[in-house]
Amino acid sequence: MANLTWSKNGEWGMDGVDLAALPPKLYGALYKLHELEHDRESLLEQLAKMMSVDQWELQDKLERSAGPWHPVEELPEMCVVEGMPYVGSRRLLLYTDREDVLLGYCEMVADHPVWYTYPPRVDRITHWMEIPKPLVPKMDTGEEEG
Repeated sequence: MANLTWSKNGEWGMDGVDLAALPPKLYGALYKLHELEHDRESLLEQLAKMMSVDQWELQDKLERSAGPWHPVEELPEMCVVEGMPYVGSRRLLLYTDREDVLLGYCEMVADHPVWYTYPPRVDRITHWMEIPKPLVPKMDTGEEEG
């Protein structure tokens, strides 16, 4: 499935939608969708930098092997959102039966896990991996915290 939003030359939008005419909450939701659809490359860049490897090498590793991946039978840690009937995971990297790596998450629906991807796809999810937390530089020391 193609992205619902587009991005070029620092601008973004959605075909047939006047973003300036949208209520603030709807605009914010569309912007979040845009970020999710267009941040795969920047996520790979960040992961490659954190792992001290070339971005293309990381992409190759993600596509060729299950490495630190968990099978979908092992569920990720779930979060409960207070005041809402929602139980789901944080954002994850998801590996599909078509050997694609996508961003996504898992949500418990009627006590069964349901896997969602960004952008939405119908591929079968076979493995998942938590997105590593970025290193945070310590103030003025040149060291990094894990």
